[in-house]
Amino acid sequence: MSNIAVGEASGHGNVCPTWDEDKLVDRGVLETSRNLPSELPPTAQDIPMGATNSSGIVSSSTVSQAKTTIKPSLEDIAVSEAIDAIEDLTSDFEAVTDESNTEEVPCKLVPKTAKGGNSKSHKLKSSPGSSQKRERARFRLVNDSPGNNSTGPFPSEDCYEDGYEDGSVSSPWTDDESWGTPSFLRYDAERPSVYRFMPPRKTVRQRVASLKHKVIQSARTDLDWVKGAISRIRTKAGAEYPELQARSTENSRVGSEDSSNLSLRGGAGDIWSLNGGGGNNTMGFGGKNDTCCAQLSAGLGSSVVFESSSTFADSQKSYWAVQQSKLIPSCIIVPSTASEISDAISIISFIESCSFAIKGAGHGTAVGAANIDGGVKFDMSQFNKIETNSEGTVTKIGAGSQWGEVYEYLDNRGLSVAGGRNGDVGVAGVLLGGGISFYGPRVGWSTDNILNVEVVLASGEIVNANATSNQDLLKALKGGNSNFGIATSFNVRTFPQSEMWAGYLGQSITSREEAFHAIADIATNANEDPFAALVGNFKFNSATKSWVMNHTVAYTKPVANPPIFQPLIGIESQLSNNIAITNISSIALGQKMGAKVAYNKNHLCYTGTYGNDAALLSKIFDISNATIHKIMPQINGGIKWTTMMEPFPALVDSFGEKNGGNSLGLSSENGDRIVILQLAQFDDNEANDLINEELHNMFDEVERMASERGLLRRFRYLNYSNKAQNPIASYGPENVAELQATSKKYDPRGLFQRQAPGGFKLGMQE
Repeated sequence: MSNIAVGEASGHGNVCPTWDEDKLVDRGVLETSRNLPSELPPTAQDIPMGATNSSGIVSSSTVSQAKTTIKPSLEDIAVSEAIDAIEDLTSDFEAVTDESNTEEVPCKLVPKTAKGGNSKSHKLKSSPGSSQKRERARFRLVNDSPGNNSTGPFPSEDCYEDGYEDGSVSSPWTDDESWGTPSFLRYDAERPSVYRFMPPRKTVRQRVASLKHKVIQSARTDLDWVKGAISRIRTKAGAEYPELQARSTENSRVGSEDSSNLSLRGGAGDIWSLNGGGGNNTMGFGGKNDTCCAQLSAGLGSSVVFESSSTFADSQKSYWAVQQSKLIPSCIIVPSTASEISDAISIISFIESCSFAIKGAGHGTAVGAANIDGGVKFDMSQFNKIETNSEGTVTKIGAGSQWGEVYEYLDNRGLSVAGGRNGDVGVAGVLLGGGISFYGPRVGWSTDNILNVEVVLASGEIVNANATSNQDLLKALKGGNSNFGIATSFNVRTFPQSEMWAGYLGQSITSREEAFHAIADIATNANEDPFAALVGNFKFNSATKSWVMNHTVAYTKPVANPPIFQPLIGIESQLSNNIAITNISSIALGQKMGAKVAYNKNHLCYTGTYGNDAALLSKIFDISNATIHKIMPQINGGIKWTTMMEPFPALVDSFGEKNGGNSLGLSSENGDRIVILQLAQFDDNEANDLINEELHNMFDEVERMASERGLLRRFRYLNYSNKAQNPIASYGPENVAELQATSKKYDPRGLFQRQAPGGFKLGMQE
C-alpha cells in the first residue's frame, strides 16, 4: 500500500516529541530559516555523532554551532522554506477547538519504524482576534431519531412509529412484512441524502502543528516525504479556506523569486513545485479535483489518465446510457491491482473535496452511480480475470468482468454460476445489488452464492469477507451495493451445467391476456419445477405505434418443450420462435449484441414488486399503454417502451439464510410475486425530466391499484430502480439499521457515503 496519504516513510521513528522539546527546536530552526542563506541548520551529513536527541531531533546547541561554519545545501533551503510556508499558514488559521482542548499533538504523519517517545498534553492557542468559535455541521444517525428509545446500535420500535406525513399509522403494504417507511428514509428530491456520521475532525492548526514536528524530524533523511506532507496540508487548507488562494499565489511568486536557483525533481525552481513542477502547481488552491487528480497521478503514474488520453475516451464511450457518458470526470484511474486501488483510496480519503465513482461494465441507468462530473472515476475494466478451482466448485471472478465472458469460460468446462442474463452486464453490479439469474429457483439470488469478496476499505486496507472472516461485511455486501468499499473480486459457488432449452418467443399483443395467465402460472409452478425461468416482454415502438410480445424463455435442462411452459408456448398467433437446445453463453452473448445496438441512447427505468395475479398484470399493462401514449406527443424523435414482467417463485428467497443471509429482507413466506421493470429508450436529450415524471406517475397509479387489491409488496430490486426510488429502504428497518452499523464499523468516517455520492446510499435525510 502506498504511504503517500498516511504520511509514513521508512527510516523514521514513530515518535511524537514532547511539546516543550518541540517549542525549543521549532524556535531554533525557524530562527535560522529567517536568516537564509547565510545561516542554516546543518545537513544530516554534517551532524556529529551524539548531536541528536532520542527522538531524532537536532538539538539547539548543534544548530547554534553550525550557523557560521556550514554551507547551506539545496535540501536545507527547501526544508527551511517549507517550514516558513507552514508558519505562514499557521498564522492565518483560526483554531476551531474550544479553550479546554488538550488533545495531544497528532502522530498520524510520523514516519514508521521505531516505537517510543512520549507526548505531553498541550493547549492549542487561538489566533489573535479569533474569539468566536466556528460551528460544525451537525449530523444525525438513525439512532438519533426523535422517537428512538434505544441506546444500542439499532433504533427502537418507537423510531418507526407514526412515520407517515399525514400522521396515519396504517401501512400500504399488504405482505407479511408490512412496515411504515420512516420519514428519514423517505425519498425527497429537494433534500439530498447525506451520511449522518462524522467523527471529530482535527483542526487545521493541529494538522499544521503536527506537520511542523515532522518536517523537523524527517527532512534530514527523506526530503520526498516532506514534499508529500507539504502538498497534503496545503491541499487540505485550500479545500477548507478558499479565501487563502490569493495569499497562496503571492507566496508562490515570492518564493520563486527568492529561490530561483533551486530546481528539485524537475520543478519550476521554488518550494511550491516540490511535488511535481512543469507548471503544475499541485500545492496551490486551484480546482479541488484537479489537485486530487494531480496527487493521484503523482502516486499512481500511468494508471491515472486525463481527457486527452485515448484510454479516457474509451472509458467514457463504454456506457449503455448516454446520461452516464455525459458526466466528465477530472481524471480516471484504471487500476490493475488491489494495491493500486488501496493507494488511490488512501490519497482520496485525505482530500475531503475529492469525490469519486466506480465503474464496472457501465450498464446501469442510475445517473452518477458509475460516473461523476468533475471528480475521479475508478474504471475496473482491468479486473477481468476468471479462474475456477480444480474441483469446479468455486469460480473467482474479477469485479470488472462481464457475464458473457464468465459464461463463455465456464461453458467450456461444463460449469455455470448464478449471474446476469445479459452478457453485457457487469459482474459487480449484479452481485452487489442482489442479482436475478436464470438459475434463481435452483440456487436463489445471485448474491446468495457469493463465498468471498476481496474488498478495499475506506482505510485503504485490503480484506476478505467470507463465512469465517468479516462475516457481517459479507452479509452487507449481499445487496448493500458499493457502500462499504471497492470490491475487486468475487469467489462464487459453481455447479455443473450442461446445455439448456432457451430462446425468444414472439407473439401478437392481441393474445396478451393469455400471456398474463401463463406468466402467473409459471411464478407458482416454478416452485415445483425450479428449472424454469421467464422474462415476459411487452414492447412498444413509437415508429410503428404498436405493441408486440417477445418473451425470454429458459429451461436450464436440455429438455425441449417442458410441461411448465406449455400454457405460454401453446398461445396461437406466434410471430417468432427460436427456442432451442443451446448454452447460456449463447443466450447471454446474444443479448449483449442487442444491448450494443442501444449504446449511447437515453435510458430510464422504474420498478415495483407485486403479488402474483394475472388480472393485476393486465391492469399494469393498461396503465403502461396509457403512459406511453401520453409521452409520445411531447417528445422529439423515437422512443422504445418495454414493460417487463418477471415471475418470482417464493422458492428463490429460501436460499438466503442457508447461505449466511443477505441484506434484501426477503423470505419465502412472502409468497410468489411478480417484479415489474419499465424501460424507456429514447433520442430526445431534453425529455429526461418529462419521462422520469411520467414513470413516477405510472408507478404511483400501479401502487394505488395494487394496494387496493392487497397485492402491493414493499421490495424494490436495486438494479432496476430509478434514481428517485429508495431500494435499500425497501429492505426493511432492521436490515437498514444493520447496514448502517456495518458501514460505521468498516467506514467510520463515511468515505463511501460522502465522497462517493452516486448510487443508492445508506444515509438519512435531515
